[in-house]
Amino acid sequence: MKMSNLSRTFLLVLALSLCYSRAESGGGQSNIRGMGMARTAVASSRGLDAVGVNPANLGLQGNDRVMLSVLPFGVHAGSDFLNYSLYQTYFTGSEGRDGRTARYLTEKDKQDILGAFTDEFGRISADAEARLIGLSICSEGLGGLAFTVKERAAFYAATPRDYVSFLFYGNPPGSTYDFRDASAQAVWVREYALSLGFPVSDDTPFGPLSAGLAFKVVHGRQFFEVERFNTTLATAENGTLHGSVDYLARSAGTDLDGDNVAQELLFPSPAGSGVGIDLGVSSMPTPYLTVGISVTDIGSMSWSGNAEQVKAETMLVVDDPLDVDKRDAIEDAVRGEKGPVGEFGSPLPTTLRIGGMLSLHKLVDLGIFQNGMEICLDYSQGLRGAATTEPGRVSLGLEFSPLSWIPLRGGISVGGRDHLSGALGFGLYLGSFHLDVASDNVGWLLSPSDFSAGAIAVGLRLCL
Repeated sequence: MKMSNLSRTFLLVLALSLCYSRAESGGGQSNIRGMGMARTAVASSRGLDAVGVNPANLGLQGNDRVMLSVLPFGVHAGSDFLNYSLYQTYFTGSEGRDGRTARYLTEKDKQDILGAFTDEFGRISADAEARLIGLSICSEGLGGLAFTVKERAAFYAATPRDYVSFLFYGNPPGSTYDFRDASAQAVWVREYALSLGFPVSDDTPFGPLSAGLAFKVVHGRQFFEVERFNTTLATAENGTLHGSVDYLARSAGTDLDGDNVAQELLFPSPAGSGVGIDLGVSSMPTPYLTVGISVTDIGSMSWSGNAEQVKAETMLVVDDPLDVDKRDAIEDAVRGEKGPVGEFGSPLPTTLRIGGMLSLHKLVDLGIFQNGMEICLDYSQGLRGAATTEPGRVSLGLEFSPLSWIPLRGGISVGGRDHLSGALGFGLYLGSFHLDVASDNVGWLLSPSDFSAGAIAVGLRLCL
């Protein structure tokens, strides 16, 4: 037995919860050199690339005296169950004489979609970052500092396979659905950061040692999260529905309307604010080996602007779906209660990074690669916040320069949000002007009809 009105209500609640379009991210999209090496950057980054990754690198050798970025930006979107081929086949309609029309899914179509889930949850993520201001100043032997302003927005959601099955089949007799552990988070923030790296000692067991720290002020524009979604539905053979609905979603944000959109984009009045710090250490045990460790985004935010919540806690028992009064009462309970809420907090996406860089051109004679050839290895792990939705990530990156003004990059990573990913990138360095282009999800370039994630980043720098 299907209960169409109740089904539509659950569809509405879950769609609002799991498809909200703003989220939190730890940044890194504007580090284009690192992206070209599969985000392998904790030991190799210098200058502005060290900001948000490892501030200690501002105190190492190899930094330009002055670096000014010209609005670098990067975007990423991906899913571990929905690829482009699946989307194009089932979600764009069918081509007919009068154009594209709605496609009615067959039983095989539904099973193909459900079969795309690799486990009980399907995950979707997207994030974007632009560095509005970036300036670093470094001096050999004294260290360096950098000031940056970043705009970041991102989104993450974990959708239960049972939810999709529920949409396809409703709740027939004998069915059981478990929506517990569904999650979503979305944030749009602006970050102001002052980063400092300085040499500690040239005489340590680990070679020249540098340390770094960064202080950040974060202003929040928009925030949304599903704090919990513990919902189950079970329909007995006689058609009686038993269920438990328990969810809490919170949001905050700046009002954006036709009169203040431009002003809020340029000079936002924050709906939330917070502070954070980055800490890092780097050393060069040998002239050809650099190692580093950092912990970034240690801190939290408080949200109060237009803060609201939607909450439901109820048990469902429906033995007569034709009883309109009972059905309407249950639908009201499922929608929950919406209202203002006091100030609430959220952690910054604290992340641990450990890595090393081997400069092969300093170790052996590499002929045409003598202009530079470096191999980098990183491990990163989210400790709390949005980053904890990702497992640990190992990445291997390579940069070599057949000509001094054309560095070529590549890399591969295992783990994290994309599980297995390849990266490509290059630079075009003409005097003081450095152009970098990268993608750490090259599947969309190599297999445009069957990719499930894509990323691109572009940036121009002035290096003196």
